Amino acid sequence: MNMKDMLPNMNLDTGIHYGCISQNSLNMESMDDWYDDDACYDETCEEIKDGITGVLSDYLEPVDIQETIDTAIERFNDSYQNDEPQFYYEDENYSAQYSQSLCCWIISKSPYYTYCKGCSPCVPNAGDLDSPVTPDDYVSNMSVKRAYCLPKEFFDGEVAPYEYFEVSDR
Repeated sequence: MNMKDMLPNMNLDTGIHYGCISQNSLNMESMDDWYDDDACYDETCEEIKDGITGVLSDYLEPVDIQETIDTAIERFNDSYQNDEPQFYYEDENYSAQYSQSLCCWIISKSPYYTYCKGCSPCVPNAGDLDSPVTPDDYVSNMSVKRAYCLPKEFFDGEVAPYEYFEVSDR
C-alpha cells in the first residue's frame, strides 16, 4: 500500500488537504465557468469523433469525414441531457470536481487554504469548508484540517465564511 492510499484527498507535497464545500454555500453566478465543463459531454463527443474517423478513414477524404462528424455532433447536441453530471474544473490556480451525490465541490488545488473540521467518511481525510475553525484550533486539535479553499469572490456579498491564507505564504 502506498502513501497516497493511506492519505487520500490530500496533496502530499504541500500537506494541505482537499476542501469540500456545499454548492449551496457558494454564489452560483461565480461558479458559471466551472459548470461549463461537462466531462461526460466532452468524452462522448470524443468517442463520436473517434468512431466516425475510425470507420470512414479508409473510404472518405478528411474534409468529408469532418462534415460527417459535424453533423453527428449537431444531432447529438439536439438530444443531449446528462442525468448525472460530472463537472471538473482546472486552470492554473484551481482544480476541482463536483460531486453530484454529495452536492458539493471538492477543491484539490487552490492558491488559498483555511482551517476547518474534517469531513465525514464520505470524503475521508478532506476538510469540511462549511465547518471553519481558527488557526489556534489547528494547533490543539488533531481532527482539524488545513484545506484548500475558495476566496471571497465565490460567495454572496464577497464574504467568505472562513478566514483564508495564501498557500505561497505558508
